[in-house]
Amino acid sequence: MNFSRSTSFGAVLSPAGIHLVEYRRGIHDVRIVRYVQVDAVPGDAAATARTLGALMESVGARGRGVAIALSGFGSCHQLLSLPAGPPEVLRLVIGREMRRFYPDIFTSEAEEPILEYVEIAASAPAIGSVGVDLLVAAAPAELMRTVTAALAEHGVPITGCTIAPRALQRLHEVFGDGEQSEAVVLMIPGAPLLGLFHQGSPRLFSEPAGAHASHADTALSVGELVDRAALFLRQQYRGATLDQVLLAGEPGTAASVADSLRVKRGLAAHPFGDQEPGALLALGAALDADLPDRLSLLPASARPLSQGDRLTRALAVASVLVLVTASAWWSWEANVTERQTLRDVRTLQGRLASEQAATVEIREAVGERRSHAQRAALLETLARNHNRLPEVLWPFEAAAPQVSLVRVQVQPGESGWQVNVTATANGRSSAEATDAVDALVGQLEAQLAGEKVSLSQMSYAPPAPLTPTVLAGGAPAAESIESAVALTFEFSFSIPDQRKSPG
Repeated sequence: MNFSRSTSFGAVLSPAGIHLVEYRRGIHDVRIVRYVQVDAVPGDAAATARTLGALMESVGARGRGVAIALSGFGSCHQLLSLPAGPPEVLRLVIGREMRRFYPDIFTSEAEEPILEYVEIAASAPAIGSVGVDLLVAAAPAELMRTVTAALAEHGVPITGCTIAPRALQRLHEVFGDGEQSEAVVLMIPGAPLLGLFHQGSPRLFSEPAGAHASHADTALSVGELVDRAALFLRQQYRGATLDQVLLAGEPGTAASVADSLRVKRGLAAHPFGDQEPGALLALGAALDADLPDRLSLLPASARPLSQGDRLTRALAVASVLVLVTASAWWSWEANVTERQTLRDVRTLQGRLASEQAATVEIREAVGERRSHAQRAALLETLARNHNRLPEVLWPFEAAAPQVSLVRVQVQPGESGWQVNVTATANGRSSAEATDAVDALVGQLEAQLAGEKVSLSQMSYAPPAPLTPTVLAGGAPAAESIESAVALTFEFSFSIPDQRKSPG
């Protein structure tokens, strides 16, 4: 028979037996729908796990997950009080302590066991305390692989795997009183479990070896467990006394144990929960699996998300969806605004084009007038510069006949006219020819008002005969037949462009 998918499963796996509950979580409570208890296969964890898988399959839970609390089969636990430190340091110290308490599962030949711990915070920590109280659990790695594989044969995944003391602690958080010193006893047949709680935190757990016992033996063992818990409390916490005992068991057995505790030990005993002890412990395993601070003996890669983690992830996904929706809304609104802006721009462009069409003829006339004014200014500048060239070049005439022009090249440049000149200076001697060149250069620089004349080359040319001087009687003078000195030279200078009329 298949049940509603709103239900979940919790189980206890121990040599004393298998306890399976199906429960439904409400808004404010958790209600057990079904409870099944079967005997375990003595000494065989794999066979016991397969029995649990078959049991779940028989109630229509194939494919459904189950949270397990382990007791026995090599699993162990310890309450440790250690100085505070980083997790990597704490784990080393915890491993050393667990190896000292349980050397059998830490042998060098065997595979390293799975070791996990959780911090158990007191409701009223001691003033100035710098230590931490830890609940440590360990289980052989082979045991975890065996249980996981056996349940997988029946299509049952494990949603959480803790120890029985941790499940009992979760039950005390729901049904207990954190202000009192209490002993909680689950009178599971053959395997009674006791937890001592003081100042809101667990201080002692006692698990039996798991052998079957009669109801009378169970009642007797419960009394002994309570006596040991009360003695431990007095010795460890300076005379503290046990306020009450919380019992969960079959009605007849629980009543007889409560009477014995009241009469022989003077302890008030009250019911713990309203279900059978095996069902409560299986429910405690499920409660631990659903909380973020769960104690899980599953490998890290095989641990599913707790209900708190799933809620956190769901909230993160919801936040992302809100952001995506808001971004889509903002994008749509920006797109609408952009389209409206483009329509406004096109409207303005059309209006501007119609207004520009009316001024085309005016703009063309203005453009023609501007071009005409520029051409007139250019022609005026050219005429003024052409008229200036003869004024600049008059020193050549003043220097004749000593200087004769061979070549004059005038080219327009960026800042005016560039003039390159090749000329020859004649004289009766080198000094006279050189003086003619200096005189010409000086006159040009004075005329150009600061412009530099660059003399680039100077060489002596073949001599030319001077004009003979004729004496009376028709005979030439003796000195007139001597050859003159000819000096060829090249120079260049710039005539600035006068774009502005003087004055």
